[in-house]
Amino acid sequence: MRAKIIDGVFTPAPRKIQREIDGEQYITYNPTDEMLAEQGWLTVVETPVPGDAPEGYHYEPIYTEESGEIVQSWELVEAELSADEALSIITGGAL
Repeated sequence: MRAKIIDGVFTPAPRKIQREIDGEQYITYNPTDEMLAEQGWLTVVETPVPGDAPEGYHYEPIYTEESGEIVQSWELVEAELSADEALSIITGGAL
């Protein structure tokens, strides 16, 4: 997989790119890894999730550019309320 970090946002490589060959513009669908590298898309180093998150938390991926690659790491964050939990809070548990 290749990607870029654009304005702080992880952006996977597109499936369609525009390239110039001998002064002519061409659109390429499903570009090769080499084509994407030529346009500055970096290899993504994926890492496994650290394990099961504690109750009420989950892991979210974080991507940083390091040494010409994008490296994935994980951050433990508090889980958002489900719709049922939010409704229970709003109604005081009465439906």
